[in-house]
Amino acid sequence: MRSRTLTRPALVLALALGLGGALGGTAVAAEAPTLQKITTEVGASGATAKSATEAPLAAAAEPKAAMAGDLGYGDAEWTAFRSLNLARLGQGYAPVIRNGGLNAVATSWLSGQTSTYDPQLDGDLEWKVPAGSYGGVQLMYWWAGTDMNVFLELLAEELEYDGVDPFLTDSGISIAQSSYGIFAYIVVLEYPHSTAGAGELPLYRFYKPSAGTHFYSTSAAERNNVIGMAEYRYEGLIAYIRGPQEAPGSTTLRNLNRFYLPSAGTHFYTSSPDEYAAVLTYPQYSLDGVAGRVSAVPGSGLTAMHRFFVPKSGTHFYTANAGEVETVKGIPGYTYEGVAYYLRVAG
Repeated sequence: MRSRTLTRPALVLALALGLGGALGGTAVAAEAPTLQKITTEVGASGATAKSATEAPLAAAAEPKAAMAGDLGYGDAEWTAFRSLNLARLGQGYAPVIRNGGLNAVATSWLSGQTSTYDPQLDGDLEWKVPAGSYGGVQLMYWWAGTDMNVFLELLAEELEYDGVDPFLTDSGISIAQSSYGIFAYIVVLEYPHSTAGAGELPLYRFYKPSAGTHFYSTSAAERNNVIGMAEYRYEGLIAYIRGPQEAPGSTTLRNLNRFYLPSAGTHFYTSSPDEYAAVLTYPQYSLDGVAGRVSAVPGSGLTAMHRFFVPKSGTHFYTANAGEVETVKGIPGYTYEGVAYYLRVAG
């Protein structure tokens, strides 16, 4: 059932100046616009069914990361996304990803709701989201003020309580502003995702817009810490690699070494023994250690991880997504270096 809630009024002080040139006025309390919201549960998409005994997923898998700015407020959307995940982490739940399909649905719906003081939820949402959803929640927030930063602070307070069901995995977020105020429409649903196998570690990916680079980590603790950093955007669990101690005598598995370049605030990853030895001699790099182990040769269930070099910044880009590989090949300033190694892609 839909519920309409008025929440957390912010109080501001207005100084009433005396007439006739008097400066000593009286401070009176004036109530600022109140953040309003509507929330409702969302059923499974189509005929999707879920077992009542199915366990919560540990983490979201292959991201379809939403690119910024569909309605012109990309940075605000990523801020709201970070607030949602920080609230989830605070409850002990796994972070969600930004699902490109859900983001498109959210943007489409919100675009028709910003010319009114009474926006509505989407009654047909179950039939619009990508197939396979087990359901979740949709959230509409609106505020008659004009300061986006204040709106995002109020929204973060609400997200401490909304969208933190442990089963939820994927989100779509859209934010827009009009003469009627600031609006946020958020869809958070559960989708089935792959999980790590025996001896595997999850590989998480972040994007750092200021540097135009990506950061990868196999540590859930490090992931949770970086999610709270405003300069990074969490893109989710993209793949699995073997643990650092797996098959030490293998002739096909190699260590994936991680280096840090302080001058650029970026990282470099290599599984090549020769490249590893060479970078150890570069004073500008510091060794972070072995992230895990990856295959040097193709194999059943494995996908190639491709590497690009960006001469302007001296950094590298890595992706196992075939579509992304072709896209980046067409971007000036990126030099394709080939397949770096092989791993199992999350799905």
